[in-house]
Amino acid sequence: MSAQNALTPRVFLFRHGETDWAKLGRSTGTTEIELNPTGAAQVSSAAAILVGPGKLLDPRRFEHIFVSPRKRARQTFKILLGPNFDLIEGIEGKLTYTEDIAEWNYGDYEGLKNSEIRSLRQKRGHDKERRWDIWTDGCEGGESRHEITERLDRLISQIRVIQQPYMHGEKPADVLLVAHGLILRCFTKRWIGLSIDNPLPIMFEPGAISVLSYKNNDIDEPALHIGLALPEEDAQERTEETPTIPIEPPIVSGAYEVNEGVVKAFPVPNTKVLEAFSYGNSIYGKTAKIVAQLPTKEIVNYFLKVVVSGGIGRYMCLGEFESLKAIYMVSPEFVPEPYACGMFELEGSNTYFLLTEFRKVDKQPAESDKLAPRLADMHMRSQSPTGKFGFHIQTYHGKIAQAVNQWDDSWCAVFSRHLGYLMELVKNSLKWPEFEVVCELTLRKVVPRLLLPLQAEGRVLKPSLIHGDCWDGNTAMDAKSGHAFVFDACSFYGHNEYDIGNWRAPRHRLSKGAYINLYKRHFPVSEPAEDWDARNCLYSLSFNIGNIINIPGSQQRQVVHDDMTTLCKMFCPQDLETEMQKLNQKSEKLHNGSIDSGA
Repeated sequence: MSAQNALTPRVFLFRHGETDWAKLGRSTGTTEIELNPTGAAQVSSAAAILVGPGKLLDPRRFEHIFVSPRKRARQTFKILLGPNFDLIEGIEGKLTYTEDIAEWNYGDYEGLKNSEIRSLRQKRGHDKERRWDIWTDGCEGGESRHEITERLDRLISQIRVIQQPYMHGEKPADVLLVAHGLILRCFTKRWIGLSIDNPLPIMFEPGAISVLSYKNNDIDEPALHIGLALPEEDAQERTEETPTIPIEPPIVSGAYEVNEGVVKAFPVPNTKVLEAFSYGNSIYGKTAKIVAQLPTKEIVNYFLKVVVSGGIGRYMCLGEFESLKAIYMVSPEFVPEPYACGMFELEGSNTYFLLTEFRKVDKQPAESDKLAPRLADMHMRSQSPTGKFGFHIQTYHGKIAQAVNQWDDSWCAVFSRHLGYLMELVKNSLKWPEFEVVCELTLRKVVPRLLLPLQAEGRVLKPSLIHGDCWDGNTAMDAKSGHAFVFDACSFYGHNEYDIGNWRAPRHRLSKGAYINLYKRHFPVSEPAEDWDARNCLYSLSFNIGNIINIPGSQQRQVVHDDMTTLCKMFCPQDLETEMQKLNQKSEKLHNGSIDSGA
């Protein structure tokens, strides 16, 4: 169950980090003790693993947060949420500092170790038949177990009211408690209906998390959430491996009715449709194989892609049509010949199509020794019609318009516009402050550092025709010719290495070393050669951001963040440190403002 898609609301219990008193075993109730360096590090380490968009503690899922007003708990909360603090929508109404979750008031026993408490009680004439037990006896001058039970039950009732409307995933409704070891043990017992003097053994390590929830999505069946799985995204990121099983080739299936608008677009007038079948699939529409007869009685096959994405479909089809035309002019065997793009002839139609030569797929992806040399050949032999970088129209990576439809002498300028546009799209959907910081630095510092040298010191960078989305599923072996071919292009003229950025991701079979090594053998690395890997990482951002936007449930969010962070650490470490400090200060200001208004 992923953190983002979990149905049943959860209650996360987080114990504050270590303090000097806790380290010595001294009872710490109302005394204001700060975290020691070990305690702060415990919380910081936990935050790095647990907190953030798509992680176990996803701030966007919090419906409410309860924090003990003791200083050590408040410090823990501040470190734990850090820059993620302002991801919590409507935080002012969702954060409560409450004595209901404060540590047990030890009264006369404050600051004493257990052995010292027992000695004091013996001097006072207590515990002649058995040793002192806080669960049963409470604390002189402090709280009894009945008082603890009363305030915890009050808090639990409040949490149930918050979560009850969302028991079947109507919206995320997780609750976070940041508090103390003893009170969280009491809370856990009361959550499942046990008296706090029940001997159920429970431990809460400093700076660690536990989870409570409900059985069967039922508010009346509170439960311990034992055996909690990592969010799918986190697990995937740790285990992402290159697939080894070939892609199943597309198959011919049911009959398909060919629209008259398509018939009129056939390259040879008076061509007749004999039959048509659905063939393979497309994320954004339908694909078909058309068997037709020319006026000469010759039988020909066409491939049809139909896009039903409204007005954007026109531009998606046109962009791919122009991309295939450009590639076909350079390397006719490398792509199906494009014939036409247009609109269905239906009243009020908003359905568009692309018509090309039909090539039967033998297997996917294309073999490395066939694909890499042919792609390199296309890059080397292609010529920009203006001698510049860019393209004459806007092309589309899936449903994403690419900001490449301007001609420019500078590759750095073209790529900056392209990547910057993608960053704006993804930032608006993620709302992740740390992500926005590394986006801005990557665009402002890393891009010019890596791309300007390609055209500096007398170096000449040739604008090469780019496929634009050369991944496993857009490459194949032609069953008839045995050659590698590509399709679903979103082209422009750019740095040839851009296409290879898509081969970096382990999710692609093309990420195997053979593909990249063979490509480099046929098209040597650009100078400065020492920047090749960093450039490859930079170019991969475009494809991984596209994956985030185009693919539901994409696992690339953290990958993109981490790659940008790595690049910033390589080329602008001081700027990264400064901007992160600013972000932390902003978070602290927001945090303190909420404390002032809600404590």
